[in-house]
Amino acid sequence: METTNTTAIPTNSPDVTSETNVDVRSETEKQVDAVLGATGTTQLDKQFARILRHASDLFLNGKQTIKYLTLADECRSYLNQALEAGVKRKDAIARITDRLHDAGIGVSDIRVNDWLAVLGVALNVAKVDSLSEIDKKFWSKPAYRTLAMLKVGVTRDDKGFGGYIFKNGWADFIRSAIDKGLNGKRLVDAIDANAKAVTDLERFQSRAGLSPEQVDQRDRADLAKLRDKQISAIQKSIETLRDKAIEANMSQEDILNVMTNRGVITVKPTKAPTIAEMMRALTPDNATEFASCIVERGNVAIIATIVSQLVAWQYLHEESSVETLETVNA
Repeated sequence: METTNTTAIPTNSPDVTSETNVDVRSETEKQVDAVLGATGTTQLDKQFARILRHASDLFLNGKQTIKYLTLADECRSYLNQALEAGVKRKDAIARITDRLHDAGIGVSDIRVNDWLAVLGVALNVAKVDSLSEIDKKFWSKPAYRTLAMLKVGVTRDDKGFGGYIFKNGWADFIRSAIDKGLNGKRLVDAIDANAKAVTDLERFQSRAGLSPEQVDQRDRADLAKLRDKQISAIQKSIETLRDKAIEANMSQEDILNVMTNRGVITVKPTKAPTIAEMMRALTPDNATEFASCIVERGNVAIIATIVSQLVAWQYLHEESSVETLETVNA
């Protein structure tokens, strides 16, 4: 059954030409539409039938860049019609996702926002407004995975091609990456390098005209934000570690040993104090506590040894005192 936590799509959208008259509504949808006064398929239903047909072709007959972009173009058409009818973007996207899932496509394969962003990359690279305007030679260059990785360089904007525009500092890079056929690790490294270059440029521009004191203040604020972000990431990791440790029934000692062995925590060895050092640290108060601990342990041999030593000391002390007193009297 279709998920019901999304806004209902209006059923009074105007009809336009459709490639199919297949009624793709589930029985539940038909019942809901009947309550809303819709006796047949709406234009959005017909548009979804086109989405479903292209999605089925994509996942059943081979994944190709053109098939992904064609599917994305149909999703964009559905989205635009829904937006004109007053539906929120997230609800329209959720409706497409739910209906594709109901049709038997796995949730992990349904990435409507990604499809739309990749279409935005292709249209911006080609500088055209529609998929039909793209030169056929374009399809022989980038794989869908490449375009999906490059979508980091676009952002949504209704005035742009396909509802997207290039972010600052990304247009030339994306076109160059496609022309050079970058992929895999080379593409990942190039994207990371360009992202760093863009960040550094934005940082430089934001500091133009500032005094040295203001720059220093801005740098310290940025470092504080970075540290807060890193601490937040560590805290999330710790929470995950805690949950996993509970599932594995690990004790605190087990966790400490694992983290120590992995080099996460460095435990410095502590040197135990010698008996002589402990004796020098004794005071009348902690000497009493020391004696009480020995008695509580009940080790007769230790107690006897200490008592004999104390008695011998007392005897020698008394003998010394008597000799001293006799010397004084003489």
